[in-house]
Amino acid sequence: MLLLLMIIMMILMYCYRTAFYVKPGHHEDPYNLPQNEQYQPYYHAMVHLVDALNNEPYEAVSIKSFDGLTLRGRLYIYDEHAPIELAFNGYRTDGIHDCGGVFQIARRLGHNMLVVDQRATGDSDGNVISFGINERYDVVAWAEYIAHHYPQMKIVLVGGSLGAATVLMASELKLPVNVVGVVADSAYTSPKAIIKKVIQRMNLSPTIMYPFVKLSAKLFGHFNLEASSPIQAVRKTKLPVLIIHGEDDRYVPCSMAHQNYAACKSPIKMLLTIPKGPHDISLLVDWDKYQGTVVKFFKRIGVPVKKE
Repeated sequence: MLLLLMIIMMILMYCYRTAFYVKPGHHEDPYNLPQNEQYQPYYHAMVHLVDALNNEPYEAVSIKSFDGLTLRGRLYIYDEHAPIELAFNGYRTDGIHDCGGVFQIARRLGHNMLVVDQRATGDSDGNVISFGINERYDVVAWAEYIAHHYPQMKIVLVGGSLGAATVLMASELKLPVNVVGVVADSAYTSPKAIIKKVIQRMNLSPTIMYPFVKLSAKLFGHFNLEASSPIQAVRKTKLPVLIIHGEDDRYVPCSMAHQNYAACKSPIKMLLTIPKGPHDISLLVDWDKYQGTVVKFFKRIGVPVKKE
């Protein structure tokens, strides 16, 4: 019996450390970019986007999370009368790694931007990634920070991958009235669904392994992995939503974008899928279509864009 308990605890700890845990003091290298066959044609463009954002002057800002973590971001203010986009990074990356593309679009449109390092990534504190469960409240805190310091600015929430799931999950929460829309690129439908997909790709049984993953989140990470999900949140949100996804996404299936879009009850919703688009870099595959759709969305929800 003791041996069985030890084996179970070892499995639980493995699940927790693999899925959720981040070693204290770990900092991602924003130049650690994917170079497999899907991404190789866009590698130099990705490096350029990281360089451009990394070298842009910014104001370092921070807030406290609901559970006492110091969260950090880079604030780029160019026009205090223009809108601001709040950009959230993906899984085990950071804001500089993920947000260079949306930053360039924001600048072209005359927008300000806050590039956030989500909890347990980049320069922010924390050692648990909760797949949006805790991160959604961080989105609210950042929106409140901007609304307090720049009450005149319209706010759009923007995210890629985990960041996209996070902003969708936040969209049903009580946000400042300044928040007028959400742009989500490569979001999954739920933490459960994407974790099961990953388990399957590891040639393990999702039916057997997922309960261990869920229990490890509760025991060691102190959060309920099924407390919320993007697909649940969009059924309740009143915010306008633009969902974007690459049709050749091999990490988060494009079918999840269609599921989130179908479930969304927002009075204004739009869906863009990019043929041959890999995970979270669709804007590099078809920049004009991507930017054009974002502009169309912004105009539809009353967010000013600079005339080209």
